[in-house]
Amino acid sequence: MTKPVFPKLSKNWTKRLWWAQWPLYVLLFLGMSHSLNRHLLEEGTKLPNLSLYTQSGAPTQIKWPQSEQTIVLYVFAPWCSICRVSMPGLNLIPQERARVIGIALDWDSAKQVEDFVASTGFKGEWYLGGTKIAEALKVTGYPSYYVVSGDGLVKRRDRGLTTPPGLWLRTIPDN
Repeated sequence: MTKPVFPKLSKNWTKRLWWAQWPLYVLLFLGMSHSLNRHLLEEGTKLPNLSLYTQSGAPTQIKWPQSEQTIVLYVFAPWCSICRVSMPGLNLIPQERARVIGIALDWDSAKQVEDFVASTGFKGEWYLGGTKIAEALKVTGYPSYYVVSGDGLVKRRDRGLTTPPGLWLRTIPDN
């Protein structure tokens, strides 16, 4: 009879090993988050006025300053599966806390975007953007988020999947 190559670990040792892994997970998460966000506009950057199109194709602009209200710019693509999962969470941001504006990029037709938005249940306003908007906002992946003050300053930024509590926390006013 041969002895096992690896000795059986005691339950106490496995508990210690499990707790020792947490700092590694936190560092991994922070590193991935930094990597995803490194190309986005820096916090404190003033956004340019944004020339967009309504669902019917009429030109419109988002100009700064807006109201005193915080604005969440949610940049998505209609083929993005992560956008499909995260977009319904935008409905949970109270209107008195932030105005949510969706900006569609990388789309084939307004109908495609309209069908996508309807399928997610998103109830906020949304507009169609193009390559100039992607360049102005430095968007390289979807979804991308900017939490913007009423005067157009980037307060927070993020890219990728986020949860409704994460969005809620990002819109807490700075006082």
